[in-house]
Amino acid sequence: MGTVESEATAWLALLAVDGVGPSTANRLAEHFGGVSRAIRSANTMSARDYCAGVPGGRKIRPEVVAAIARADIARARAVITGARARGIEVWVRGRESYPPGLLNLPDPPPVLFVRPPGAAGDRPSASFPTKRVAIVGTRAATAPGRRVAFEMGRDLGTLGWSVVSGMASGIDAAAHEGNLSSGGESAGVLGSGHQHQYPPGNARLYGEMRESGWLVSEFEPSEKPVKSSFPRRNRIIAALSEAVVVVEAGMRSGARITAEFALDLGRAVLAVPGRVHDRKSAGCLDLLGDGAILARGAHDVVAAVENQSGGGFRGWPRPELETEEDCPATGDRAVLAALRDGAMTVDQLSPALSWSLADVIAALGRLELQGAIQKDLRGAFDLAPPRLF
Repeated sequence: MGTVESEATAWLALLAVDGVGPSTANRLAEHFGGVSRAIRSANTMSARDYCAGVPGGRKIRPEVVAAIARADIARARAVITGARARGIEVWVRGRESYPPGLLNLPDPPPVLFVRPPGAAGDRPSASFPTKRVAIVGTRAATAPGRRVAFEMGRDLGTLGWSVVSGMASGIDAAAHEGNLSSGGESAGVLGSGHQHQYPPGNARLYGEMRESGWLVSEFEPSEKPVKSSFPRRNRIIAALSEAVVVVEAGMRSGARITAEFALDLGRAVLAVPGRVHDRKSAGCLDLLGDGAILARGAHDVVAAVENQSGGGFRGWPRPELETEEDCPATGDRAVLAALRDGAMTVDQLSPALSWSLADVIAALGRLELQGAIQKDLRGAFDLAPPRLF
């Protein structure tokens, strides 16, 4: 194993190759015995030999192998130097600083850019909080919803828990602010690089988080937020947390995607009840109807974490899928989760899921045959409406 800096440099150079996401990068590193060896081997082997034996290697195109051989180490090194100059730490998979919960993901981010609390060069060595719960919900939150998120975040901080969320407006922002108000070291997971403050209206929250919380991103600091970044962010929110609490959410929302990821990872899933006819509470009520744990306050959340091994939310029923062969595989469920936020094309789904185009097309074909999704006139895929009979 090389130094942390050399490993981080190699990972970033590999991930910068068009057609290589976290899933492919992890498979290559495992097969070749390290990320640096994966890059060097691309210079000495034919594309066919290079891909032989790599899980899913037949789907790696020859031009991708050629690009891996040309991976720009100097550029990657400059990215790391620039990040550290801004007070951003670089955490590498397999090292002590890397949060172990992320290893539960099928595609853990090989590198994280993390900004600890306080000003760069003026802070003691900080340790990432170990007791973490996610609070997520709609950006267009109601005043009561924001109050619930703030109070729950505040009370969790009082009990020694940090709140993880996505730095969005609405529920996310309220939960972060509440946690910070009681001394919690809230963790914000970004859907962009650190140089971009998204949404721009959260400037005050970003300032508070830089002072007292943690900001985490798998994206290079200069990367802008794009639609496909947010499902990737949501999987990290779920993996960093021992439980996910949904405060206000529609039926098709990013918060539901986070809950799906949490379910697949074996985390506790909780929901705050809302008014029956309020569309912003429809997702929470649906989760509760399907077995999510009722969240009335911070103590319910802590109790759910402590009792996690004894039961809790085990999944959403799919009565329309009658046989074992009909049930979506775990990977197909990830596609369904991504589509909950709206229609997406194959080209959008591929980077969002860190899958090859071939894998995305195969999954879409299976789901379309099952009637779970439909294709619109633009060629984008969306969830099919529920069957009434």
